[in-house]
Amino acid sequence: MHKPAKVSREGVVLIKSFEGFRPRAVQREDGGWVIGYGHTLSAREGATVSEAEAELLLQYDLIPVVKAVAEATPVSLNQHQFDALASFAYSIGVARFRTSDVVEHLNAGAPARAVAAMADWDDEGAARKPSRRRSAEYALFNAAPGAPVALADLLAAPLPSPFVETATEAPAEETVVAALLDQDVAPFPEASDDAPAAVAPPPATEATAEPVQPLAANDIAPTTDAQPTDEPRPVLPRRRKKKGAGVDLVVILALGALGMLAFGTAMAAFVRASTAPGGDAIMIAWVLIALAVACIGVSGYNLYQRWGRVDRP
Repeated sequence: MHKPAKVSREGVVLIKSFEGFRPRAVQREDGGWVIGYGHTLSAREGATVSEAEAELLLQYDLIPVVKAVAEATPVSLNQHQFDALASFAYSIGVARFRTSDVVEHLNAGAPARAVAAMADWDDEGAARKPSRRRSAEYALFNAAPGAPVALADLLAAPLPSPFVETATEAPAEETVVAALLDQDVAPFPEASDDAPAAVAPPPATEATAEPVQPLAANDIAPTTDAQPTDEPRPVLPRRRKKKGAGVDLVVILALGALGMLAFGTAMAAFVRASTAPGGDAIMIAWVLIALAVACIGVSGYNLYQRWGRVDRP
């Protein structure tokens, strides 16, 4: 496996996400100044940069980081491991990275110990350890080689647990067996006829009654063994909708409207009969009056039965 020669785009995005963009120079806890994506070499008070300029400064700052990772770790690394180490070195500083125990474990052929040791290092110029960043670098280092890694998955990586122990070299099986054989083991006693008989257990005695302590109010558990009763539960009557209720209402209203129309026509017939005596106008008027009374009466009765009765459920 060949060693990568530069930080991939995923590694650059990871570094930028944790460094954050600073358009103006910000003073660090150690008194130094930082600007852009963690650039410190030319940062000074009052300086400003654009995002494009900060991107160029980041690429410039990654040159010594890539060189330090390549020189300090002659072992083979995949791209994910290289990116994780580059982010770690950019975070703590190149000089601290070269002398760190992470490099020592990597060169000793213990990558698990190396990636676990990254959690003990804080950022350059910071007073606390960036646990979230170390978790993302840990997840990226252990990602499957060649598989794409999403930034969201790295940011959601769990924080390192203080109870996780680094892997230790297990002693060889032959060494363990030899150590056990060199110990003096007491021989088992031989069985004899003079062995004492098994001692019978003492007879059971009556237990002495202990005073019953009163229970506190919070210690009383609710009873859950209540037996169901055969008494039927009351059922409230439910109003059922009659089928075709909407159609009946339309018929009732239409019948009432027909009665009102007949009544109006009858009044017009009475007026015509008074102005032009003779003819059948007066008889037609009385027939229409009867029809109007019948229609209005039937419609009003049905409306009363539907909404007007007090004893109606």
